[in-house]
Amino acid sequence: MTELKSSKKRARTAILMIWVVLINRLIFIPFAFLQFVFIFGLYQGVDYEKLYYFNLISTLIINSSLLLTWIISAITFILWFQRAYANLHRKINYLNYEPYWASLGWFVPVLNLIRPYQIMNELTTETKDWIEKHHLNVTEKYNTKYPAIWWGIWLVIISIDFLIYLMFYQLHSMSSTGFLSYSFLINLLYIPLSILIIRIIHQHTEAEPLLNQITEND
Repeated sequence: MTELKSSKKRARTAILMIWVVLINRLIFIPFAFLQFVFIFGLYQGVDYEKLYYFNLISTLIINSSLLLTWIISAITFILWFQRAYANLHRKINYLNYEPYWASLGWFVPVLNLIRPYQIMNELTTETKDWIEKHHLNVTEKYNTKYPAIWWGIWLVIISIDFLIYLMFYQLHSMSSTGFLSYSFLINLLYIPLSILIIRIIHQHTEAEPLLNQITEND
């Protein structure tokens, strides 16, 4: 029997950091709205100097906090992802990718648009199939469709990010209000994205002990 290295601690840390990032993004939303108020107030000739400096400092603090927590969250998630996929390799010999692709796949240009999804999809589907193949009951809430929805939202977010970079920073063809609108949309999209990845991590962590009960390898 091949014993698995527990990924429960890494899963808890990853989920915690995802919640921290999500809370930071939710805090950002009212400040983005406040920025709209400032911009339109300025156009109307209203003195918003105090509001401007308050919003400027607040937004700087929030963005700095968001960047830091996002980096930590990305690291903790990849560490969990690597461990979970490596554990599956200890049970199944016919997986399509080597375990290191669970982390490396995020950093290879172009390939990172598809490889993380391929591995996540394989992780969820093969885990469920392998458990059911050995006549163990995986929870009814275990959903193999989550990775496709999660990755679809992620591709929409990075597409909007690229559009913002191209139009606002490179072509200078996007107004400040347009920039804020897209930023507001991205933060809203991160809500279902975060909930989905938390659900994926949670359901796999619950199913992993069942893998450990299986004594044979394939």
